[in-house]
Amino acid sequence: MRRRAPILFVLVTSLAPQVWAETAETGFWEEMATPGITEYRVHIAAAQERIRAADHEGALVSLRRAVVMLPDQAEGHLWTAYCESMLERHEEALRSWERAVSIDRTVLDDETISFRFTITLARVGRYQQAARIYEQLLARGVSPALRPIVLLNMGDMLVAASCDGLDEAIDLYQECARDYPDMAGCHWGLAAALFRDGRRDEADQELSTAERLDSQWRSLNSEDVFFVPSYEVHLYRALGWHGRGNPGQARLELDEYLEGGGAQGCWSDLIRQTRDGLDRGGAGRR
Repeated sequence: MRRRAPILFVLVTSLAPQVWAETAETGFWEEMATPGITEYRVHIAAAQERIRAADHEGALVSLRRAVVMLPDQAEGHLWTAYCESMLERHEEALRSWERAVSIDRTVLDDETISFRFTITLARVGRYQQAARIYEQLLARGVSPALRPIVLLNMGDMLVAASCDGLDEAIDLYQECARDYPDMAGCHWGLAAALFRDGRRDEADQELSTAERLDSQWRSLNSEDVFFVPSYEVHLYRALGWHGRGNPGQARLELDEYLEGGGAQGCWSDLIRQTRDGLDRGGAGRR
């Protein structure tokens, strides 16, 4: 699972009216130092108004003007990346994120910017790079609201990136489940990881907890959640149906997992064995 998190994307230079008042005295010198910066900020402010109205396409018009004027200013590229990601133009967004970071590496010191960047990286399949950024976020300390999501997402990235990332991912899911016991996503993620590791009884325990906390499976179906790779959702649903004693539906989900691209993945043999066990009437023992 990947959780996008309902976090407002806010940059320091938001150009609210009070900021204009605060910077009025220094505007002349800024313009002298960086010719065009005043008009540049007007375009950024116009884009932000469009963003607040959820008009991301319109915002891009102003942002393109800003970026053409001052291509070596990171802020325009950051907002461009944000709008492109909201429009699901992920390859374009990646180029804009990378341009901003190449201009000013310190933009990644902002956890919200780093988090948004990892979402784009996940969308284009650069899981290992996303995991490294999550690791950096955790190492320097992340806000309490974001920390459980970072733990979960880093675990997901490690599983997606490599067949060898499972042990570290389990550690992250366990930390999440221990520190945030009422967060269903922690238990869903841990259940799937333990299943992959062959620890069936432990997986069943976590699955039971996930079901108790999330009987409507909102952690799997929310618009703030997407899966990487996308077919991963079918494994989670299969585990859920198994937990409810419905092996037939679990088998259908495992078929979807394989047909959706999982047939070539790290866990294809395990998924096939599990599905075949359900065919033989193994009502849920994976």
